[in-house]
Amino acid sequence: MDSYSSCFTQFGLFAPSDGTPSFKGSKRKTLMVDVMGTQFDKLTTKLDVFVDEIRTGNALIEKLSSIVERQFMAFERVFVTSERQVQYSERQILAIEK
Repeated sequence: MDSYSSCFTQFGLFAPSDGTPSFKGSKRKTLMVDVMGTQFDKLTTKLDVFVDEIRTGNALIEKLSSIVERQFMAFERVFVTSERQVQYSERQILAIEK
């Protein structure tokens, strides 16, 4: 068998003794191709939905990150203010003790 005829045999075609290829099980292969096409379409659709959900998640993460950043800045201001109040109180105590 030459490489030409082995190629046909591999993909479900066979080469009769006269050398002309014939289809073997072409209906079954067509159905399989249709099933695979349908599965591929479903997969593509689900991947599109997944990508959209990731985008939505990224947008939410950006919003949450912004909120956390603002909260951190507010806590930092509160900390600085508290520190100043402690320093002021310590000076007051030192002044009273003198």
